[in-house]
Amino acid sequence: MHNKIKIIRRKRTLSPARKISLFIILPIFLTIVIALITAVVVCASSGAFTDEQLDIIAICTIFPLLVASILIAFVILPQLNAWQSGKDLEKYDFSEHEVEDEEIFVSETQSVWHLAADPFDKTEDIVFDNDKAASDYLKRCSERITALEASNDDLVDFCILIDSETIEPLSEITYNLHKELNENKVILTVTERIKAVFLPDGLVVADKKFAYGEVKAFFRATLLNGVRAEVQMVAGAFLLNFALSGRIAAIIKKYGIKTDNAQTIDFILQDPRKAFRKIASSQSIRLKPNFEIKKKKA
Repeated sequence: MHNKIKIIRRKRTLSPARKISLFIILPIFLTIVIALITAVVVCASSGAFTDEQLDIIAICTIFPLLVASILIAFVILPQLNAWQSGKDLEKYDFSEHEVEDEEIFVSETQSVWHLAADPFDKTEDIVFDNDKAASDYLKRCSERITALEASNDDLVDFCILIDSETIEPLSEITYNLHKELNENKVILTVTERIKAVFLPDGLVVADKKFAYGEVKAFFRATLLNGVRAEVQMVAGAFLLNFALSGRIAAIIKKYGIKTDNAQTIDFILQDPRKAFRKIASSQSIRLKPNFEIKKKKA
């Protein structure tokens, strides 16, 4: 295996609000700051002003900067994030859902490996329906890795992560591999496909079944390059991550899956637009890692 593996980071897509903050508001603010400081320095070095006059000039410079900083931090940015929350809301489906006896979710997780070329490599597609066979093949490929493409942080409707160290090889997992020969290297795209099925008597992930009492659920609403509202479920060695939706909320309610911060789910479902604005504006000021409804004192 190569001693050094390069990590290729994909360019993150910034939200419109983040672009406005970084490429319009911040440059304008810094330009004004530099201009005012330069003016004060020029006045001080010219010798045309007394010390008292320079003090007044300094105060007149600092005060508007302080006011502008407060306005940006507590008015402009929260309002900008609140506007962005409307854009984020379009990515979610909060319509009502009637739960069926078999609710199927399919996770497709993709990774891209850059391999040193082998004389027998060729452009091809390979499918494995067995986790053990795929693991053996990928283990051999890992000895030739030169670079890995880091996954992006974009919102996905559903994905499953597996703690491979605590679980035996699984069936019911499909691996689609695409090998692309490119001069002296091979680009291997690995797509891992797993199903999660909610049944009346439990949750089935790959070929493992869990009673609903074994499933732990967590809800998180955060401001991360936009409003994110997600439900995570832990079942054995599996971590299931759902974008909050009317469908997953109905499943949680029907099967009595206990979820922390569940009152925030209800808050969002009652009025999604108002809830997203509240999450965006609150977190832009307090910078809390997870939005929670304040409980009223008895």
